[in-house]
Amino acid sequence: MNKILLVVLYILLASSSSLVYGQQPNSIDSLKIALKISEDLAKANTLYLLFREYAQKDLDSANKYVELAIDESLGIGDSLVILKSYYGRGWLARRAQNFKKAIEDLEFALEIGKRNDFSVWKMHVLNELALIHSALANYDKALEYNFQSLEIREETEDPIEIGIGLTNVGIVYLSLHDYENGIKYFKSSYDLKIDHNVKYDLDLDLINIGVCYNGLGRTNEAIQSFNDALRLCGNECSARRLAVLYSGFGESYLLSGNYEAAGKYLRLSIQLAQISGYTKFESLSFHYLAKVYLKRSDFDNAMKYANRSYDLVKLTDFKDEILLNYQVFVELYALQNNYKKAYEFQTRLIDLNKEIFGSDRMNNIIGIQSDYEERKRQKIITAKNDIIILKENAIAQQRVITIISVVLMVLLVLVALMLWYAIRTKGRINHILNNRVKERTRELNLRNDELNRLALEQSTILEKLNQQVRAFTVTLSGLMHVAEKDVQDPLAIAYLRKLDKEISKMKNKTSLFLKPRAVTNKISPKEELSA
Repeated sequence: MNKILLVVLYILLASSSSLVYGQQPNSIDSLKIALKISEDLAKANTLYLLFREYAQKDLDSANKYVELAIDESLGIGDSLVILKSYYGRGWLARRAQNFKKAIEDLEFALEIGKRNDFSVWKMHVLNELALIHSALANYDKALEYNFQSLEIREETEDPIEIGIGLTNVGIVYLSLHDYENGIKYFKSSYDLKIDHNVKYDLDLDLINIGVCYNGLGRTNEAIQSFNDALRLCGNECSARRLAVLYSGFGESYLLSGNYEAAGKYLRLSIQLAQISGYTKFESLSFHYLAKVYLKRSDFDNAMKYANRSYDLVKLTDFKDEILLNYQVFVELYALQNNYKKAYEFQTRLIDLNKEIFGSDRMNNIIGIQSDYEERKRQKIITAKNDIIILKENAIAQQRVITIISVVLMVLLVLVALMLWYAIRTKGRINHILNNRVKERTRELNLRNDELNRLALEQSTILEKLNQQVRAFTVTLSGLMHVAEKDVQDPLAIAYLRKLDKEISKMKNKTSLFLKPRAVTNKISPKEELSA
């Protein structure tokens, strides 16, 4: 377990410092230590990382480790490591200009990428294949691979990756002398980077735009574009980048007739191309220098530099540069009246021109471009359809919301009407009740008045009766007192006294019974309601 953890640690340390080719020596040491204790997948990945570390500084070591990575990855059967290892070997083969071997390895890696849907790695492999076919002047295949790579890059939405894809497509159109389309793609790349504040390869886009302007004969715009690129690049310009830039300046001044300035820039380009080992642009600058001397009618120097240009590429697959040399030789030999040689190179020129720009290839290019435009249109249509569907869904949702809102409004109105009706009904009921209460109160008051009247009459009668009873009892009591004085019999006296007491009791009870009742007050509607 500890062994596995050490391997993972070493790989993480190495990979963190190996995001680009060629990092610090201690990362290589770490990877070599990890390699000694790693097995299977970890070992295959470590070998691949070692290839990456050596790729820019020691091609022999890079080849050694990538071969070991291939053997190890095939042994364990891991698709991703197999793809990366074959991609690495193809990359090295392209650098060595062994294009046939590079294509074999990269197409094998591409099949693995397609089969397993390794999108990012497909993008890198397609890019390498496009570069190789551009160098071989197989522009139909180069364009197809670049379009496929661009479509994958567009899905990443990464402005740097998309910019690289646009630039690569532009380079193919530049090689096809379709300068308008070249400018279109280079400017798209440049504008995209400006919009996203990306500085990566901005100067390269400007250089390519300048080269396209040269192709269209717009030399002032080309020089302006090259100057802008030079300002952007500043002190960070590599020898290879400056070789390309000065070659562009040289062509601009050649086309505008300033042969002295053209010669100065072309010699600088040649020196920088030789320093950086950039054979293609060394040959191209020698070619333009030969044309400078040709324009000055200095045929000896023109032939000298034409031969130097041709010697650099005649044994390579750089067909574009070879074609340019044939053009110069045809012109030179014709001016020197060496028609045999002129015819020989004219024949080669025609044959190579047919090979590069033959009708079949151009038809393929038109078809590839049409297919890409159609795929792009379909994507746009699909995107628009998706937007339409989203809008329709939004409209449907809005419609549902509107319907719900209307229903809620109707319900609110109905509730409001019901409340209004209930309040109105309650008001009417209250009004009816009030009227009934008032009517009932009026009836009660009338009855109360009648009762009061009857009570008053009754009270008057009772008062009279009470007075008569009092008078009778007083008289009877008086007679009892007189009789008590006249009667001597004690028993009779006792009966008289007892009778007097009963008369007194009767008098009191009769007073209470015959007492007049109070008159009843009138009733108000509120009192009746509270009652």
